Amino acid sequence: MLSTAGPQRADGGESAPPLATPAGRSCRATTARLLGSYVASRVLILVAALLAGLAHPGTTVTQFLSTWDGGWYLAVASHGYPARIPEIGGRATESTIGFFPLYPMLVRAASLIVPFSAVVVAILISTACGATVVLLFYRLARMFTDRDTAERAAILFAFFPGSFVLSMPYTEGLMLALAAVCFLALFQRRWWLAGLSAALATACRPTGLALAAACAWQAAVAIRQRREWRAIIAPLLAPTGVLAFFLFLKVRTGEFTAWLRVEKEGWKQGPKLGLWVFQPVARFLDSPFSNRRDTVVALGLLFAIVSLGVLLWQRWPGALNVYTLAILAMSANTRLDSVRPRALLTAFPLIFATAAAARGRRFAYVLAVSAGLLFVLALQYNTFQLDQI
Repeated sequence: MLSTAGPQRADGGESAPPLATPAGRSCRATTARLLGSYVASRVLILVAALLAGLAHPGTTVTQFLSTWDGGWYLAVASHGYPARIPEIGGRATESTIGFFPLYPMLVRAASLIVPFSAVVVAILISTACGATVVLLFYRLARMFTDRDTAERAAILFAFFPGSFVLSMPYTEGLMLALAAVCFLALFQRRWWLAGLSAALATACRPTGLALAAACAWQAAVAIRQRREWRAIIAPLLAPTGVLAFFLFLKVRTGEFTAWLRVEKEGWKQGPKLGLWVFQPVARFLDSPFSNRRDTVVALGLLFAIVSLGVLLWQRWPGALNVYTLAILAMSANTRLDSVRPRALLTAFPLIFATAAAARGRRFAYVLAVSAGLLFVLALQYNTFQLDQI
């Protein structure tokens, strides 16, 4: 079971658990170690990008880090959304409508203030959000476990294979920072802050809706145990971010469901039976390591299953479990996200559970393997991206 130095369950007590953070010099030392670990993980990504660029002379690091989804978010930041849904033969095509607005809005606003290009600003925002997440995740884990476990959880997050997106113009860093604020507020019964941060997260990426489920769970517990009816404000506010985006698209394009249509017709994503994810696993078992995509999905699914079992066995707070299950369900219900490292990064309680189970020398092995996979994925991802330029 989970070893704690404080309340074991944030959803089972009479009052909000206090934050037990180190004070003074110890606090500064912990912060320094956490940020130092995060910087080291970013250096690893930079080295991978530089090595991948050896095969493509003249390609800059920012080109490495801003292709594909990053390029689409930068397009939103620079040009906004189209006035109508782009179509070919009556069917929606790939367009910026498929990308949620909060992150590109932040990039656009910051670009008006700082003297850097939009791509540099975007990378800096993602990197800063990642550093913030590392510190907030330490505080969050510290609410339910001992200091060493919380520190391991934050460090493992920094080196998790999917964390390469924290150095790119992607939304995961911002969404996770908002998720951390939401959970800290939920467990302190600050319902307005929890709801507002969840609302911003749902304006950041669709999987932010998993926070609405977590808010609903925590509010239900508060109402059942303490008749704290004001807790309902959190789940009511949580989905307003995505609703605001859909209303904007209604005004902009004339279709309230424009995003859903572009996702289905243009990006070939949308609701599917989650069992489809086992198809690449079957191909992997039939021919191990012959296909990079199948290998990543198979290893990701294995990690998800094992770490989810550990998470539930360790008895972390119910809201974290609900959030994790919602993230995994939504990820397995689309075509591209699946259970890849990016999706698993947002299911961060799985990382908490892994860190809690890996103590002493075992954690050193886990961290080394994770850092190695991070480097390989960043190298392969950058090489693959450049091959498409």
